[in-house]
Amino acid sequence: MGGLAMGGLALALGLAALLACGTPGQHAGALTPQAAAQPPAAPPTSSPAAPQAASPSPPVTVNVGTLGLASDAGVYIALERGYFQEQGLDVRDTRFDAGARVIPALAAEQIDVGGGSPSSGLFNAMARGIGIEIVADRGRAGSDSSYMAFVLRRDLAESGAVREPADFRGRRVATIANDNANVIQFDRYMRSGGLTYKDADMAVMPGGDMIAALANGSIDMAAVAEPIPTRAVAAGAGVRWKGSHEVYPQQQAAVLMFSPTFGQEKTEAARRFMQAYLQGVRAYYDAFFRNRQRDEVVAILTRTTSLTDPRLYDEMVPFAVDPDGWVNEQSLTDDLDWLVREGLVPERPDLPRFLNRAYRDYALERLGPYVR
Repeated sequence: MGGLAMGGLALALGLAALLACGTPGQHAGALTPQAAAQPPAAPPTSSPAAPQAASPSPPVTVNVGTLGLASDAGVYIALERGYFQEQGLDVRDTRFDAGARVIPALAAEQIDVGGGSPSSGLFNAMARGIGIEIVADRGRAGSDSSYMAFVLRRDLAESGAVREPADFRGRRVATIANDNANVIQFDRYMRSGGLTYKDADMAVMPGGDMIAALANGSIDMAAVAEPIPTRAVAAGAGVRWKGSHEVYPQQQAAVLMFSPTFGQEKTEAARRFMQAYLQGVRAYYDAFFRNRQRDEVVAILTRTTSLTDPRLYDEMVPFAVDPDGWVNEQSLTDDLDWLVREGLVPERPDLPRFLNRAYRDYALERLGPYVR
């Protein structure tokens, strides 16, 4: 029975299945969803905005690292709609071809802001004393979303051969990395039956390869994020067997991070960045969960991400994100516990030290809380 190759630094969290980017370059873009079927509603109201100082002139340069994923939507929408520009910021987006490259770039202060999943690479950097700050939500499993899912081989689903954790003993299960959100979800599921993920035959492979592997029977299930589940179902290779919300609701799958010195040396710029970012996040949330200006947002995302077919946004399940940027600290703690237990984070960092709510608090004072 094969095992997961240890040491893979996967910072694209369940979401990393969408790594469809080239070498780092100047860009803007990213997302992956389907709208909740609700009629258009009036724009949300909020508390009176707090006074704000005049925007700096000339604009302050802020270097951002993105992956071209759904969870980068807040940044891309803010860029396209001019929210950063309104805050006196010249945001320059560098597209990375893998999430594992974002943490070193943040640590070396080559970029000021980056997004990724809370996996071993991030926590090991923290354990080394690198002061990367987790500052806001960038994507989560949600309480009713199968954006991340267990995609079971079609014949196994139809025959009823797989019904419970014990049925995965010795079966080949694919994930994109050995330390990402999907592995932790699968392990939680297996533990509900008194087993662990190690009782399955785990395989690490790119998300795009999983569809063919399901079709030819070389894997039995894929634990992966959109758009792979939708594409696998469309190809007849698998069925969306369980959503992550059934196994681990509200798992914090991706976070927004600041470099060790961005908030200290450019405090006002960091605050303004957060305000514009949350405006972008709220626009995404409005589009895909409240059906407000959805066509406009989809047009932005098809221009700026690797998911260029607007039909995909009708077919895929949207990732969840908190419109006030709230980070699920309990989920981060639980996932860190798992990584430490599995030996992927040898030295446990003091996690609360790296969580900074100050920028989000500043933004909410000006934007007001999102009215749900």
